[in-house]
Amino acid sequence: MTTRNDVAALAGVSGATVTYVLNGKKRFSKEVEERVRAAAKALNYTPNLAARSLKCRHSNHLAIIVNHLDNPYYAQLLKGAQYAAIQKGYLVSVLMMESVSDCWINQLSARGVDGVYISMEASSLALEKEVLSMPVLLGTELRQDFRTGIRQMVERLAELGHRRIAYFGGLHIRDRRFQEFRSALEQKGLELPEELVVDNDPLATPDTEAGYAAVKRLLGREVPFTAIFAYNDLVAQGAVCALHESGLRVPEDVSVVGCDCLSGSRYLIPPLASMEGHAFHVGEIVAEALIARVEGHSYEIPEVIISFVERGSIGPVREAAEMP
Repeated sequence: MTTRNDVAALAGVSGATVTYVLNGKKRFSKEVEERVRAAAKALNYTPNLAARSLKCRHSNHLAIIVNHLDNPYYAQLLKGAQYAAIQKGYLVSVLMMESVSDCWINQLSARGVDGVYISMEASSLALEKEVLSMPVLLGTELRQDFRTGIRQMVERLAELGHRRIAYFGGLHIRDRRFQEFRSALEQKGLELPEELVVDNDPLATPDTEAGYAAVKRLLGREVPFTAIFAYNDLVAQGAVCALHESGLRVPEDVSVVGCDCLSGSRYLIPPLASMEGHAFHVGEIVAEALIARVEGHSYEIPEVIISFVERGSIGPVREAAEMP
């Protein structure tokens, strides 16, 4: 059986250097790293991660808890997290929010998980970091600047004549997107009456079904509106479908804007205007921040600027009437 010392002898380095190069914990010259990796490949050497985890008390295994996997945003976030984690010798597993509890999360440590990230939506678990037995990163700790994109969006809709813009979301009282949306409207001298806010059930998933149901609820209120800002692109897509079924055209009758800028949203008819959420980059930040906490390093979470992407789902208010 090939050992670390066999690789070290072939590469002409110390055993410690082999370990550092292969686990990415320390940087060496490009020439040294290439020699070590070439020797490991030639000898078909794989580090004994189980033994190493017992010695250093780390398994190099992270867990990410998300609200649901139907949203492609999380697929991109996970890709970014896995990409960044692999660079430092870590693997990432994903868990569904409804499958876990604070007690179960504590069991993850006994199962060899070093740290856990709980997404913004899954943060409704209301977990207290102090009672968890491992490093935890909450989605609410990420520095995502929704203000820039939402103000750009409100500015553009106002230019197009929109004054009655509805909001479809989750628990809007603690939702950053809602707070920034209301603030942007106030800056333009516009109001957001409660009748134009359609909340999801706290336990509901913000997806196409939620957006579809939100339109039906809003139309049932028989209040005027000319545009909709949705919590995410899936909610927006469901809203567009319900508007179409109700005989309303997008954007001729109602403009619709999503959030997160899913890759498929540009291919809808019409293409969906949205907020660029930079999911892959956010995933990289999640992994880097969590690994820093696991290893006891300092890491300043960078701010991610969310910008408005204008597409065909928004247009000017009809001159004949304020609402369809």
